[in-house]
Amino acid sequence: MRTRTELFKRSQALVGRLPTWVRTLHSFFWLHILTSSDLDDITMDSYQGSTGFESEQHNLQPLWSWEESAFQQCLSKCKSVLVAGAGGGREMIALSRMGLQVVGFDASTDLVKACLQNVKKANTSSKILLAPPGEAPDGLAIHDALVIGRGVYHHIPGRARRIKFLKSCRKNVQTGSPLIIGDFLMRGAKRPLTTFAFTKEVEPGDTIGISFLHYFSPEEIRTELKQAGFELLEFRRTPFLGGSNLAHALARSTAGPGDRHL
Repeated sequence: MRTRTELFKRSQALVGRLPTWVRTLHSFFWLHILTSSDLDDITMDSYQGSTGFESEQHNLQPLWSWEESAFQQCLSKCKSVLVAGAGGGREMIALSRMGLQVVGFDASTDLVKACLQNVKKANTSSKILLAPPGEAPDGLAIHDALVIGRGVYHHIPGRARRIKFLKSCRKNVQTGSPLIIGDFLMRGAKRPLTTFAFTKEVEPGDTIGISFLHYFSPEEIRTELKQAGFELLEFRRTPFLGGSNLAHALARSTAGPGDRHL
């Protein structure tokens, strides 16, 4: 219901510059008021308009060092790749330049439009589709690999929905296909009030501000991947100057009924 999301955004604007403990209490309260659909709306709104993620400058920049290494390591034998949460096309453009056939999707209409323009400006050939938040579009072909775009996975509220999202992607890749999950937030220091909740819908590590975010533990990533038909191979902290609470993961799809094998 948009009324709830608008009320939240108005209150968020008021507490945005207040002390951390006030913002934490505000987040804790609203996580128990907002529905999963509300959280999707707030996150999607945060990517509408001019955010920088749609810009040509952002999407034509070189890959991060860990991305370049992971793409070369995992995708060198692949011919096609599905990019979930393609954003403005940064990963899609890089993958196309590696000679891969690329199909991507995103839930933001503004970013899908920007992606079409950026892919064209980069003189690469890729297909981009619009999909509902936390879902893969229907009718996709089977691909050799799956990439979940940087900063996408931690926006999906609820373990059940994240596993459903992974499963919807899993059905579009072969058994043994590599999976690269771009940077997501990982837990570090204790996060007050998000370590417990009054309802099962709110999980330890949840927070809401400009968008919904979930902070993961390595075991959460491993468990969610396993339940969706993937095996975690590596969980790495992403190197940035000054330290980081970001991480990325490498995995591969496991066998399922009727699967084709690489």
